Amino acid sequence: MAAVTVLLKRTLRDVKAACKKQTACRHYRRRAAVAKFDRMCHHYIGVRERPQHLQDEFSVRSNLHQLTLPEAGFYPLAEVPVIRLTEGGERELAGAQWGLLPAWWKPSDRIPKRESFQRRCINARAEDVHAKPTYRESFRRRRCLMPGEAFFERGHYFHLLDDRAFAFAAIWDRWRDADGRDVDTCTLLTTEANEAVAAVGHPRMPVVLAQEDDYARWLNPEVVERSLLERLLRPTPAEIWRCRAAAPKAQRLDPRRSQPGDDVSSTRAKSQDDPRRGGSSQGRLFD
Repeated sequence: MAAVTVLLKRTLRDVKAACKKQTACRHYRRRAAVAKFDRMCHHYIGVRERPQHLQDEFSVRSNLHQLTLPEAGFYPLAEVPVIRLTEGGERELAGAQWGLLPAWWKPSDRIPKRESFQRRCINARAEDVHAKPTYRESFRRRRCLMPGEAFFERGHYFHLLDDRAFAFAAIWDRWRDADGRDVDTCTLLTTEANEAVAAVGHPRMPVVLAQEDDYARWLNPEVVERSLLERLLRPTPAEIWRCRAAAPKAQRLDPRRSQPGDDVSSTRAKSQDDPRRGGSSQGRLFD
């Protein structure tokens, strides 16, 4: 009887230890997933006064007034406006779900839902986008622009000093669901952070294009030489950006409504060395 009691106690102890370990693993995986998501660019502001602005700034001519999407903040899995070339070589405005899903993707036991796959593909690293199976075909044949006016995360947002619109370098693909419906999806490219973004603790930033020549080269499907494309995938100069801090409520609506006195651009040098001012101890945004 004593032996049975000892065996039961050992079994109970082992079960408790296993449960504790499993709970810890789940907690670790959850925190790791959140940390990885925080390193990504997952919120940006679209272009105001869209039809006229897109026509003037990006030379969009096709489908300019047919697409009706919100102009405020965009998040992963939302339908976002993209600019791409038609078969005739004309720039068109189209809608694509943010989070790239390659045409060959199929549900599996490991990833049964496409949304789970897409959440992993809201950003593509510029350094290896040409080699990754998920992205390489789109990088070669289906490049696009994601127009915006600011990108931000965790209380900071960045916009150009002259407040003009720009475009994220992006790629897109077309996936067909079980009902035969086509779903266009996209992802934006990221690169190493410039000094302005790194000053608030972020090692990565989106690849930003802000000149017509850059738009044309990125969209041109005949430009396939990597060296020509890689010139576009470098960080933009820090001096053309302004960093602002937005109130939590403003973050959910529109970061342009940030509170007075929230320009943190002048504190960049201090923030690099002082974690209390948003230095290196903060979490990372972009991956």
